[in-house]
Amino acid sequence: MELTIAVQNISHGGRRINDDATRNRWNDLIARLAPVEADIVILNEATGFELDGWEKAHQFASELGLIVAGVTPSKSDVPTAVLYRQERLGPLRAWDTKHQHLVNHGFGVASWDLACLPAPLQLGAIHITPFSPVQAVIEVQTLVCRAYRSGPYAIVGGDFNFPPLRGKHPDIANMLPFNKMNRLIDPRGTDPQPNKVVAQTLYDGGFHDVAAELHMRTGDDALLAYTGKTDRIDWIAVSQPLRDAIVSYTLLDQPRGASDHEGVACVLNLARTDVSDPWAYR
Repeated sequence: MELTIAVQNISHGGRRINDDATRNRWNDLIARLAPVEADIVILNEATGFELDGWEKAHQFASELGLIVAGVTPSKSDVPTAVLYRQERLGPLRAWDTKHQHLVNHGFGVASWDLACLPAPLQLGAIHITPFSPVQAVIEVQTLVCRAYRSGPYAIVGGDFNFPPLRGKHPDIANMLPFNKMNRLIDPRGTDPQPNKVVAQTLYDGGFHDVAAELHMRTGDDALLAYTGKTDRIDWIAVSQPLRDAIVSYTLLDQPRGASDHEGVACVLNLARTDVSDPWAYR
């Protein structure tokens, strides 16, 4: 069974970008995501999608042939939404947002029972805080723990707001001061380096960055392209048993200007999953 997962920060619910409240980018976002034919879509900054019984979320999902797994609460009014293809994944097993209070933006975990896996497939969707590497590490630790809630078969994705372990050097010259403060080590020194503490925490939790994994296999530098203005901050990562299931990774950058972030997508072949140790959370 192959699954396609996509992640897209849609910027203020797709209704404005930065300070431009007049531009409706909804159709551009649909045009970017529709060709991917994703089975799971994670949307960050899904502002307004939590209102009126998730009406906007249902509308967006229907245009992609998907249904809504859930929209997270959000203390900062930038929730995260998860959409999925029911005919491929079957009914939703659970939608868990009970640890949202530990996260500044949006965090939720969806799960499904799949015949090809001996334990549920879990999908952790998150928008990590950009405000503090200390808080960001706590959020990643929460993500990892909850993504493993039903066993070892887990995918996580979203806007991580910090540099990856493997990637191009950040464009420091064009980085805003508050991002320099958090995303760099010794930002006012002579040789500032990317602060990889968030990515390292995710890796320490047993997750592999899909783009980095394929780059190690192929050496294709296009896999490490920026997703934000100055660095690669939007990731999909998989737990160790799904590492060999990674088939491909794609940057979603057309149409240009659909958001202030590029999207990313990957394909997993679940037939390649290591099912030798289906441990239970305890």
